[in-house]
Amino acid sequence: MSDLKLQGPDLNFETFSEGLRITRIADSEQRTSNSAEAVAIFAKMVTTEMPGTYRERLFGLMFDALA
Repeated sequence: MSDLKLQGPDLNFETFSEGLRITRIADSEQRTSNSAEAVAIFAKMVTTEMPGTYRERLFGLMFDALA
């Protein structure tokens, strides 16, 4: 996956050559993963059709999982 930035209401996502960075907007806390699997899961979530609230919940779970 090429570098990608996605801004949501609660979280910002960035992919880069080494992995994935998620920033929670409320407190600017960042979580980073250099796992190819995390990037692949993020790519699948971005390209899959789903309701916005469901997508936001999945993104929140992904942020928590990278703790």
